[in-house]
Amino acid sequence: MEITVFVDDVNDNVPVFGSDSYRDTIPENVPVGLEFLRVTATDADVGSNAWVSYTIVDGNYNSDFAIDLESGVLSVAKSLDRERRHTYELTIRAQDSGPGSKFSMCALVLDIEDVNDNNPVFPDVYRPVVIENNLPEITVEQVAADDADEGVNGALTYSLQGNTYNSLFTIERTSGVIKVKGRLDHEERKEYTLTVVAEDAGQFSLIILAPFVVAIDKQYCS
Repeated sequence: MEITVFVDDVNDNVPVFGSDSYRDTIPENVPVGLEFLRVTATDADVGSNAWVSYTIVDGNYNSDFAIDLESGVLSVAKSLDRERRHTYELTIRAQDSGPGSKFSMCALVLDIEDVNDNNPVFPDVYRPVVIENNLPEITVEQVAADDADEGVNGALTYSLQGNTYNSLFTIERTSGVIKVKGRLDHEERKEYTLTVVAEDAGQFSLIILAPFVVAIDKQYCS
């Protein structure tokens, strides 16, 4: 006599990720909806006991990312900004659908890559005063701009734009120090208006122009 025995599956296996941790890098200017990574977990059970769903349970700041419940594909849900947040540490859960469902977790670190999307900014207004008949190479002022980007995207150089007074003023490219080159005379001119340029070193460089007014004061003899 032949006896057939059917063995029912019991939900006794935990979903297992291919890796305990993942890491990826995403440029900050990627479009919303972009799919960039898939995480997968397998379950040795069968039927509904082996059907795995995925959720992000921690670290999803501002709900910037989404994960497909069935496929485990991650996508960008909102516009990213490295200056707002440069790293995300997500915790992803894979959970089966059997009775007394079991789950496991994996970690995903996302580094947001900087894009040159911030213009330099001069935080101060400059209006220095220089005494006439100054010595050559005297320092007038040191200008400094800020750039919220990082690396070369935030590295700044300085210049004077269309400077009519090249014979009188110069600016050091990296330090932003403006110096007097020639003799200044209060009776001849009481102020000079220069245009200072700060430019970053990104692939598509961004600049800012700022007026720089130098007042020439009279030299009084005692």
